[in-house]
Amino acid sequence: MGLKLEGRVILVAGAGGIGAGIAKGLADEGATVVIGDIRRDAAAEVAEEIVARGGTAVATALDGTDETSANEIIALAGSRFGGIDGIHINFAYLDNARPSGMSTDLLGQDLAEFDEAMRVNARGYLVCTRQVVPALLSRGGGSIVYTATNSIYNGAADLLGYAMSKAPILPLMRHVATRYGPDGIRANAISPGLIIHPRLEAVLSQDEMAGYADATPVRRVGRPNNIAAVSALLMSKDGEFITGQVIAVDGGAFMRP
Repeated sequence: MGLKLEGRVILVAGAGGIGAGIAKGLADEGATVVIGDIRRDAAAEVAEEIVARGGTAVATALDGTDETSANEIIALAGSRFGGIDGIHINFAYLDNARPSGMSTDLLGQDLAEFDEAMRVNARGYLVCTRQVVPALLSRGGGSIVYTATNSIYNGAADLLGYAMSKAPILPLMRHVATRYGPDGIRANAISPGLIIHPRLEAVLSQDEMAGYADATPVRRVGRPNNIAAVSALLMSKDGEFITGQVIAVDGGAFMRP
């Protein structure tokens, strides 16, 4: 069986813990990966690892909230590889106190933090989508995958700002799926549970991770490769009849209709 994404050019917007795993996973399936992050060095580190493993990748700086920056990464993909076939938009604004989200409730919510989360997590996803759709149309279609969050659904007591800022991703995704489906563009969202990566491992104790694991039916926490596997499916021909969907990748921690 061949690689799912051989011959496809995929942008990955956001090279943090999950984003790095997504980029590597897509490259392992044969994709040429263009990685962008506001920290160019983080994107470059991921690209270098992919190349060292025999894949094809290039890195650049990306401010996903800025139209010019979003256009530049699309132009880079076009000049180097002839165009793009998909994008996984994965960046997020997270406060410094808790890398998994903005840890506060209604009465404790700092409005400046909230405004920044909305600017990055809501407006940024809209900006990137607006810039990438014409590029996909010129290619005859493609796939957009968004990283959402289970915090939208589960009523977490201490992640109000983060959940509210990520919720607009879902109507955006469904709009793209409906409006541009006839033009060959599919759009879906992945809703992760707890996905452990080095930044989280640095702040979560073993007992905390064990507690999260015990709360899931599969009795373990997730890893970035679990998100990458679903992203690869949604980017591939195997996923060509999937659009407008929110797919939970959480070990069964939150089962919704």
